[in-house]
Amino acid sequence: MPLTEPRHVILVAPADFVSDCVGYGVARLPDDRPLPPMQEGDRLVFYTPRTSARSGDRLEAFTAIGRVTAHASPPPVAYIAEASPAPIRPLLSRLDLTRLLGDQWEEALKEGSITVNAADFAVIARAMGAADSLAS
Repeated sequence: MPLTEPRHVILVAPADFVSDCVGYGVARLPDDRPLPPMQEGDRLVFYTPRTSARSGDRLEAFTAIGRVTAHASPPPVAYIAEASPAPIRPLLSRLDLTRLLGDQWEEALKEGSITVNAADFAVIARAMGAADSLAS
């Protein structure tokens, strides 16, 4: 386990892509976009704007959450199977990310990934029912 504090990262991808990542137990971004640096112990959550790229139905939910298990490429991830999707709209007023950025939060997520603070990640993890599984 690294000596540094774990990073908390939101990755953005459509639901069908997220499903593949969870199935393979890895973290990736669509269109081979680069991931932020990730190491063992980092936490990640997927924000899923649509069910599929471009033409999919709007979803706007956090759909998968887990912990990076090793420093590798692509990073292997232990996803929390018990986690449930959590719509973002009810969380907007509780997240520093969205309070600080206001209406621009969606623009910030278009890059494909963003690092958030531990408090925001905890709000998302609780909403997904995964806080206890990620506690250590």
